[in-house]
Amino acid sequence: MKKILLILLYLLIITTPLFAVWKFNPFTGELDYYESTGVGGGDLKADGTVPLTADWDVGAFHIQALHFIADGTGTSLYDLIVNDNDGVDDEDVLTVGDSNDLDNILVWGDITLSGGNLNTGNIPLVVGDAATDSITLTTDGTGDAEVVLPNDSIGDAEIAFDEVTGADLTLTDCGAITSSGTITSSGTFDATGAVGLVLGSADITSFTITTDGTGNAEFVLPADVIGDADIDWGAGAGQVSGADITFAEGDMTDSTIISADIKNGTIVVADTALTAGRSLTWSTDDMVADAELYTDTKGIYIEDPTADDDFKSIWFAKQACTITSIWAESDQTVTFMLQVDDGSPSDVDTVDLAPAAGTAEDTSLDGDTTMASGDRLDLAVTSVANTPTWVSIHFTFTYDD
Repeated sequence: MKKILLILLYLLIITTPLFAVWKFNPFTGELDYYESTGVGGGDLKADGTVPLTADWDVGAFHIQALHFIADGTGTSLYDLIVNDNDGVDDEDVLTVGDSNDLDNILVWGDITLSGGNLNTGNIPLVVGDAATDSITLTTDGTGDAEVVLPNDSIGDAEIAFDEVTGADLTLTDCGAITSSGTITSSGTFDATGAVGLVLGSADITSFTITTDGTGNAEFVLPADVIGDADIDWGAGAGQVSGADITFAEGDMTDSTIISADIKNGTIVVADTALTAGRSLTWSTDDMVADAELYTDTKGIYIEDPTADDDFKSIWFAKQACTITSIWAESDQTVTFMLQVDDGSPSDVDTVDLAPAAGTAEDTSLDGDTTMASGDRLDLAVTSVANTPTWVSIHFTFTYDD
């Protein structure tokens, strides 16, 4: 058995290139093979590694390593420095894997770039994975545009809108902001500069503004921003009609309200500074003349009246009127009645009036009391008693118009 092992070891040694190392890999549990072509290093160490000397220049050759471990004992800041000193900027200095075998670079500490970019070419650059807790970008915070993203690189799917809270969010040169939920602001919605701020569109069926309703001026607009064209003054549903509109004193201009704008009977005395004046009474929608303006009383005095007295046309109606009462006084009994004569005399009351040594009055007339313009009034004495020496007869009437 020992002879077999010695033979295998000999074959391994003679077939291994001059600059090559076999080393046990604790991560895989296998032997890794290291080979450098055309270059040398330090002496072969007891653990089977070849230490790289400082400024190890491989010239035009390359190093191919299956596994590399730095011992961390270097005097410089870094255990491994790879330089490209030929002055050509378009070469790859350090390549991990190839197009057929894309390997990973595993780092437990920080990766520090003293300059240059992290470029991937025309392939996706992925930072983090499903196990990454968070990704933090830190800059010195001394100016704007410290984190720059290409145009259109962030869409709706990349933003958790329910998590965007707290600080102000400023969007410049962006398209529409669309939300299927409620947009809540504890501050102000503002459009910067002389631009139009549009709320809603032709698809909006209604626009509701809600406040707590605890005071005046809860919805404030600048002066002169709403004109006639902005208000639907019609009479249909949802139009400005019916409800009260209050104007501040002095705000209404001349000729803005005409009679067609005022409904009959809606202006009461308390809404005006007018008074009816003498012998006039102003009710809700009427200016009514008091009775003394259209009521009058006429009379006739007769000495030694007899039953044969029958006087024609003691009064003439110049305009239509209505007799409302008859009053008489005599020193003895005189029985009589007034008659409206339009060519055919008719009694003003169905019962004669008969003052007897005193006065008598009839205010409930049930005969012909109406006199048209041109009618006459007659007096017919029916009888007397106890030889009266005088009688005074009066009637009261109201003009019809």
